[in-house]
Amino acid sequence: MRSLSRRKLLSGVGLTGIAALAGVTLPKYTKKIMAKNIEEMQDEFAMLCNIELRRTKLGSDQLVIKNADFRNSISGISCENTKFVDCYFYPGIILQVTLLNNVSFESCQFMECSIGNGIWNNVHFLKCDGRKMFRVIGGKGSKNVTFQECDFMGSSPVAGDTHENYFGGVGTHGESTFDNCDLKYVEILGASKLHVKRSRLNKVEVINYQAVGNANFLDSNIQDYLKITGEFKSFTMNSVNFEFFSIEKFQSENFVMEGCSGVFYARQSKINEVLIKNCTFTKKSGASAEEKLYSGFHVRFPKIKNILMENVKFEAGGSLHIGGGENYTYKQGFPERGEKFVYSKFEKISFLKTILINSSLRYIDAQEIRLDSCEIKDFDLSDDRIGGLQILGSSLAGKIDFARTTINELLDEKNNKVPGLQMNTPQPVADRIS
Repeated sequence: MRSLSRRKLLSGVGLTGIAALAGVTLPKYTKKIMAKNIEEMQDEFAMLCNIELRRTKLGSDQLVIKNADFRNSISGISCENTKFVDCYFYPGIILQVTLLNNVSFESCQFMECSIGNGIWNNVHFLKCDGRKMFRVIGGKGSKNVTFQECDFMGSSPVAGDTHENYFGGVGTHGESTFDNCDLKYVEILGASKLHVKRSRLNKVEVINYQAVGNANFLDSNIQDYLKITGEFKSFTMNSVNFEFFSIEKFQSENFVMEGCSGVFYARQSKINEVLIKNCTFTKKSGASAEEKLYSGFHVRFPKIKNILMENVKFEAGGSLHIGGGENYTYKQGFPERGEKFVYSKFEKISFLKTILINSSLRYIDAQEIRLDSCEIKDFDLSDDRIGGLQILGSSLAGKIDFARTTINELLDEKNNKVPGLQMNTPQPVADRIS
């Protein structure tokens, strides 16, 4: 862990006390002991505040600012071809940016400060730290902004506080890439492109209100939870292990999850095409059978055009639950039952080479449901409206419940009616389609 900077460590124990700290893990990325206030670096500070002066003095050469302490706020910064090394940005300061162009930050520490706004182009953060209520966020139109081997951690959660993720924020309202980073108690941003790879996340939120964005998570590990809200053009997650991954009020043209494992929950999300492939879902440890939120794969009140689940497994008591049902709204923090039956509408739901145990598709209005080469045991398909149900090369065991379900066509691989499945006489249900 890198929860302390060397500067804070030294100020707390003094130089003579370091020997007494044997066994204490120091920050991975620390700044040099000798540093000056940026204002004392008169030439560098003057060029930092005046881009034309920098161009006159250095031309195309890079301005390097090293071992600088930023103790005071600065506004209207236009900075280009500049490298910050081992710089320390003190709590409470605000650096209001107009432009960052070809700028890098190496082994810098952002401690409860705010650096933001403006357009950032070709900006690279390497081995940097952010702590507590820090905000390092570029403005709209930012491009090619990368965070590599960085450690960002917001404030620790406070008992009873459900918004710890807003105590730290990093990224841009344009393009952001996080490579091999540690992200904890933070909100990460990448409105037009968000790419997270080889990283470790813990209690992280992503909120995006621009449908132009593409989000991709690759080869990463998520502890506790990852929550995503908002609009995206596409969303892809490959080879990610997560304890709990949730999307809510989420919109995207495409949603792809491949080679992932953990507990997944979605609510009130609108997606055209969903592909879940080669994934394993498990029930959250300690969750009861009634807690479908943590059942493994739970999608409630979705608006999905087509969903395909291929070669998906449910282990450690995990199960699948997709559909509508009783609709609850919240007024003044208390649940209030709305229309009792809300249907979720699909064009096609497909399962291929998937094992479904103790699972359910309830309050579904689907033109077609297809089960191909699946193993199915104790499957609840009650209260559904199904245009066509096709079962190909699949095994059925236990209770397959079609109570109060209407099916226009029930066919096997030879287009014959499947024997042994009895449906109750349909009963009236609500007409609302969500």
